[in-house]
Amino acid sequence: VNKKENYFKTNTSENYTRITYKLNIKSFNSLERIKLSFYIECMFIDNFSSVSKIYQEILGKHISNFDIDYNIDFIEDFLIIEFGLYTNSKEEFINLINNTINNLEFNQDNFDLTKKRSMIDLLLREENFNYFKRCFLDNILVFNYYDYDKINDIESFNFNEYQEVINNLDFSNYTIN
Repeated sequence: VNKKENYFKTNTSENYTRITYKLNIKSFNSLERIKLSFYIECMFIDNFSSVSKIYQEILGKHISNFDIDYNIDFIEDFLIIEFGLYTNSKEEFINLINNTINNLEFNQDNFDLTKKRSMIDLLLREENFNYFKRCFLDNILVFNYYDYDKINDIESFNFNEYQEVINNLDFSNYTIN
């Protein structure tokens, strides 16, 4: 099969640009925070993964040759979401991230696939005691949830709630590094 490759020259001394959002989640209880972590993962897949529109735009406009880094942390009553990229087009990258945040897309097929993958991971976790223990400790230390994850919990996640929860988050508080 003949396939033409996409290639462009890039500067190897690109700067790393990071935009960090601080979201107040004080009103979320422990189980809602666990759901939120799943919903945020779905949001990342739908909007910031290597198959997303923003990534294709980053490649197409030669903003960078790298994937977008993204990460979340739960710190007390705040959810910290970080996006980063090696680029010398800082303003363009920041504008793309903010535009994507303000126009999020939600994909039912990705949601269902992520949900199934989570259930499979949960079933496999039960076979590995150390992994199971680590996830249980995460529930306690990160989410203040004194129980282990269950299939019923994951089954209760639904697409409409995903959209509603994500759309109600306030992304107005951010910094750029």
